[in-house]
Amino acid sequence: MTDWKSVEAADCAVPADRPMDDLVRELSRALADPDPLVRDGAPYAVLATWIARGAIGTSRRLELGDEMATRFTDPRVEARTFAPLVLDMLVAAGDFKAGWVEAFEHWYPAEQDLRGHDETLGWLHAVAHGADLLASFGRHPEVAPVRMLNLAAARLTAPTDHVYDQMEDDRLARAIARVLTRTDLSERDAVGWLDPIADRFGPTASALRCPLTSATACVPCACSTSSPTGACAPPANCPRNPSTTATRSSPASPQSSTGSSDADRRHPVRPGTPPALSQPARPDHLSAVMCGIGVPVAAVRGAAIRQQLLVLPRPTTADPPKRCVVSGVVVGVLGVVWAVRSGP
Repeated sequence: MTDWKSVEAADCAVPADRPMDDLVRELSRALADPDPLVRDGAPYAVLATWIARGAIGTSRRLELGDEMATRFTDPRVEARTFAPLVLDMLVAAGDFKAGWVEAFEHWYPAEQDLRGHDETLGWLHAVAHGADLLASFGRHPEVAPVRMLNLAAARLTAPTDHVYDQMEDDRLARAIARVLTRTDLSERDAVGWLDPIADRFGPTASALRCPLTSATACVPCACSTSSPTGACAPPANCPRNPSTTATRSSPASPQSSTGSSDADRRHPVRPGTPPALSQPARPDHLSAVMCGIGVPVAAVRGAAIRQQLLVLPRPTTADPPKRCVVSGVVVGVLGVVWAVRSGP
């Protein structure tokens, strides 16, 4: 049994007394371990570092990806929910197989155990971990961006009594925003994924279509007036007015000089942990991060998302948790997209 804490302390140097294949096999098992101190500890950091450095050969990385794709059907929730994190590492390193996308598509909207953190198993975070992989696939040139946008909508509208309470909606919003930066997205595809979300609100949503995608006039909110074109025209003081929202000033957040760690990206909020691990990601911080990694901000379809947000129905008493989650994700996408467009 390898002492992975010692390996991590030694700058993740590869042990010379063990074959790499054996080491990767042990790490793979560790990332499905029911003990959160093992699964979410040194083994994760070591594997991520080795993949990023290219210490593991290409053929073995592809085998590892196949193992993770198969793990989506594992009966243990801790094994299923950490598989997307490993696949995310591999895709970031340049590895890809179409079968990985198919396996992910079957699992993500169908996962029933949506707990964020469990007292015994630690972090599970299926929706958040899946969102990270969705973003990576959605930015990959061999994956159609609309495919991942539709998958995000399927996850949002999947029947569940669970309410996201560990920033899963923020992670999904960030993923959607990154997919929306694809330059090959048509205007229709950039907003079409919102149609099933609008349908999920009920029969009255059938008349609520974005003017960009349908001739149906939208239904204004209570403080709106109808324009000659039939589109919503909220007054300047309406909180749903995009110009009001876009120009509203907010205090600048402190920027980290060291960047975010793997743990920050996986679990933006950890009660009882140091501030570096407990602070949620802010749109202005995400803007700096996205600009830093070369996201083409000019390609973001901010206007289309803002218009679609205006025509979503207002929450009612029916199914309030689901409505709040969906609205939160859409608002989150809006905030991230606007931050990216505005620059750091």
